[in-house]
Amino acid sequence: MKLREMLKENGALESFDKMGFGAENVIGKLNAETDEQYAKYQWFNGGFIVHAVPPIEMLEAGYPWEEWYRDRNGVFQHHILYLKKTDKCDMTFDDCTAVCGTDLHIMDWDKWSQARIHPPMIPGHETAGDIVEVGKNVHDRKVGDRVSCETHIPCGTCWFCKNGLSHICRNVKLFGATEDGAFAEYAKIRADSTFLLDDDIAYETACLFEPMGAGVHGVESADVAGKTVLVSGCGPIGLTAVSACKTFGAKLVIACDLVDERLETAKEMGADVVFNSGKCDLVEEVKKLTDGVGVDAAIDITGAGPAINASLRSVRAAGKLVCVGLPTKNVEMDMANDLIYREVEVTGVSGRKIWETWTDFAKVM
Repeated sequence: MKLREMLKENGALESFDKMGFGAENVIGKLNAETDEQYAKYQWFNGGFIVHAVPPIEMLEAGYPWEEWYRDRNGVFQHHILYLKKTDKCDMTFDDCTAVCGTDLHIMDWDKWSQARIHPPMIPGHETAGDIVEVGKNVHDRKVGDRVSCETHIPCGTCWFCKNGLSHICRNVKLFGATEDGAFAEYAKIRADSTFLLDDDIAYETACLFEPMGAGVHGVESADVAGKTVLVSGCGPIGLTAVSACKTFGAKLVIACDLVDERLETAKEMGADVVFNSGKCDLVEEVKKLTDGVGVDAAIDITGAGPAINASLRSVRAAGKLVCVGLPTKNVEMDMANDLIYREVEVTGVSGRKIWETWTDFAKVM
């Protein structure tokens, strides 16, 4: 769809006129100064962003990036940003990018987004592509390399970074959230936040490394080799966790979800037993399968309170519960009886270990 048609269909032309920008002048400027294929249009905060993304050869010339957006107070703003030449430790790449639930939160402009996102910014973080330019101090990446990108950009100087925990860096920046992301013709990211891809991995597949890595990180934390494992939640991340459990030697993988179609896919991905937890007493079914003992480890992908509690009660005494999904509200649990007296270990995972999880996920793929 042409830019003018998109703006007209969504009422943006009229809004531009009301803002005093002169809709035809805006579009005329975009079409005159950029090839139409570089004109981008996005919804943001119930409004829109229009920006002209120049081709890479224009970056060095300080090509103007025109951007119009509506801020969090509903006030329309106009900015002219100038794209700088790639910084000395950065690289620019031409990308293929997937849509994450986080991007949908940003589009809905919910409380999470309002607290963390400061427009104007470019979202998009589940991405992969070809490097088209590198900074002068980048020596381990080159133009033409195929890469996927780590969303969590660590500072490298805090206690956590210096002690092998850069994935939970105290000063972490987020590609596509606090930093401009990949929903553009070209994206810029720090070179040390990229993962080199084998030639046989398609970009559409490589986009999965970032989101699915959270599930693999959960499997790593559960230390599943030779164990019975329960995976709660069989969306894309949960299905990846199911496959990773089998890849890394789990003895028995039980998967549960509320959707039967997802459970059928879970079996295809390697689950030995599946349960629709909305149609059975999950804890009792797990106990039957394990001679009344419970699973060695449970991995919750859902973030839902009832599922977390069912997973906790399905774990044997001295077992482990790994929480991957993010609850949207506080979760109540019987800590004395379900956790403390039974000496169950509970841990969370955040993102992916850099770069251990990426290497492990490549094995799953």
